[in-house]
Amino acid sequence: MTAESSTDSKSPTHLATRSIAIAATAALLMVLGYFRWRSNQATFDDAFISFRYARNLVEGNGLVFNPGEHVEGYTNFLWTLLAALGIGLGWDPLATTRTVGVAAYLAVILLGVMAVGSKLQRGRELGVLALLAMLVLPPSYASFAGTGLETSFVGLMMVLTGMAQLLWDRGPGWGRTLAGVPPLLAVLTRLDAGIAVLASALVIAMAERDSWKTMRARLLPALGPTFVGLGVQVAWRLHYYGDLLPNTYYAKAAYLFSFGPGVTYLFGFARSCPSSLLLLGFTVFAAVAAKDVGTRAFARYAGMAFLAQAAFLAKVGGDFMEYRLLWEYWPLLVAGGALGLLALLRENLVLAVLGAAGTLALARTPVVMEMEHQMQSVSEMDEIASRTQRVGRVLDAVLPPGTVIATTAAGMAYHVPHLEVIDQWGLNDGVLAHLPVDSIRVRGHVKFAPSAYLVARNVNLVFGHPSLTKCSNPRRQNRAQVFIRIGEGDACVRSAYLTPTLSLTQHFCMHPHQFLLNRVDCSQVTRVPARLADLPSP
Repeated sequence: MTAESSTDSKSPTHLATRSIAIAATAALLMVLGYFRWRSNQATFDDAFISFRYARNLVEGNGLVFNPGEHVEGYTNFLWTLLAALGIGLGWDPLATTRTVGVAAYLAVILLGVMAVGSKLQRGRELGVLALLAMLVLPPSYASFAGTGLETSFVGLMMVLTGMAQLLWDRGPGWGRTLAGVPPLLAVLTRLDAGIAVLASALVIAMAERDSWKTMRARLLPALGPTFVGLGVQVAWRLHYYGDLLPNTYYAKAAYLFSFGPGVTYLFGFARSCPSSLLLLGFTVFAAVAAKDVGTRAFARYAGMAFLAQAAFLAKVGGDFMEYRLLWEYWPLLVAGGALGLLALLRENLVLAVLGAAGTLALARTPVVMEMEHQMQSVSEMDEIASRTQRVGRVLDAVLPPGTVIATTAAGMAYHVPHLEVIDQWGLNDGVLAHLPVDSIRVRGHVKFAPSAYLVARNVNLVFGHPSLTKCSNPRRQNRAQVFIRIGEGDACVRSAYLTPTLSLTQHFCMHPHQFLLNRVDCSQVTRVPARLADLPSP
């Protein structure tokens, strides 16, 4: 950049024009982002797992799924506490977390525009801001903002970490001290966000490798709060749950090396979102060629964090939710890519324009689901959440206290607060989570409760993923079943009557409109078998 252009970039006219352009772009993209979310709204059943823990905490039962069972079946500690705060104030936890999630999504757009806008020097560079539309265009990414999960909040904390520690490092003082807060919040919300925190620390260490004193002066405020906060949480986890890691780590067999499903997951994301490859290329270019030190450091952080997360997902096999664990890192990749495009624009205008046009054009690529290991789409997960909410509310109204149910849709447990619920996939069960498995065949959930275990837990009704059938024409099987009417129509939810009790059978038989029974003899309720072995074989 020449001295003349440098002077122009600091002129009042240029600064005013840049400020107006940044504000207008941020406002436009935030409005578009909000409506993008509104048109792609979804709710996920898994969010209600955290809500059940939160409600038990507020009601004095502790941070547990079932009172008396200390199992850490959530992976979003701070987010669960947020839901508990909302419940304690009388708010609906979904509305609370959705509001924070959407606000975090809009804040990411604002910060992304500010991060890139702060590095603009000339008028023609304002066009780079258009690449921030990649925070709005992918419909799946926008959907995750309001699902009840913490995806967009974690993404916001990661962007804030990079901006505070690398892009806008202002030297000693409160700014540097507060720079340690976003990584702390990110890690306390999701433990695997530590990948991004370590990436930031590595970039700082590389930049200050010639001076241990300077390195320590930067790393201590950047990482100190995270290490202290995480240390306190780990100590509490050991005391309260008796384990260093959440129960979900074992339930999903994350300790295995599952490169087959994991690599398939990454290729699926690349096919579904090919623009990510161009954004990654721009980010790498900025990490190597950007003249500005802050830009180069942020791009290195964004690229390293995204690639490290990809390696982690390749190792653990990915996740069953539509690329959720990559969407957490999407804001970093978009911001890094935009800064890389800016650096490329200063070197080659034609390549920069072609690259930006290609990236935005590829954003229209239809979502390609990776189905080999049973990934679920946003719409499928939303339908499951709607169904489990509907079914759960009916079960809570018609099943007597003391009934024990088992389900693979663990979020349904939130809607039956007075029933004991056994999670058939073991996320909230310490015994099932430690069952041995050799490999991952179904993404996300690899362990399943044997019937003998459910009998030992005195499970009365088994729902699996609750499925609806016609009450007038239920699909009967050669085993005891209970079909429970949902509403006043012809829809019933079916369940296997695994462990009968006299009182429960009497309850079913006394309410024939609500319960349709198969292979359950109401004429001899006093002789209802008390053991599974006494039931007819399936």
